[in-house]
Amino acid sequence: MRSKIRASRRRDPVRRNGSRVATRRQRRPRLSLVVNDLRLVDPSRRTPAVNNPVRVHGLAPLFKLYLINGREAFFGFYPIAEHTVCAAGGIHPMYDLMGKDSVLFHHSSSDPDAGSAADLYVAQARMWFDSIWATVSQDYHRA
Repeated sequence: MRSKIRASRRRDPVRRNGSRVATRRQRRPRLSLVVNDLRLVDPSRRTPAVNNPVRVHGLAPLFKLYLINGREAFFGFYPIAEHTVCAAGGIHPMYDLMGKDSVLFHHSSSDPDAGSAADLYVAQARMWFDSIWATVSQDYHRA
């Protein structure tokens, strides 16, 4: 049975490339994967060339924030889970940010000058993002 599953994965380019992505996640920095994942999962798709600047910072990520077209914000806290790892001859506690488990809250701004709670939230989220971008972040250069 396992040989049939492996054979089907070899014939299916999406599964084959998806497993390659999963393997690479264990070996390479995560940001490189974000930049490359879409191209690797299905190389048959044709998309126009896109150039987006990427910047990085050294702050610990405690939440995720997506800002879309200056009108919508999706926000979610990262829950923290404790794990134990074996390293240097002993068992040590490790705290892991579980970003994939975060619930995203949607805020939609109809008019940035209207003054509703959603309008203010989207404006403040954008102001926070711009401050991080302009001060503590730096250009990301692919290694």
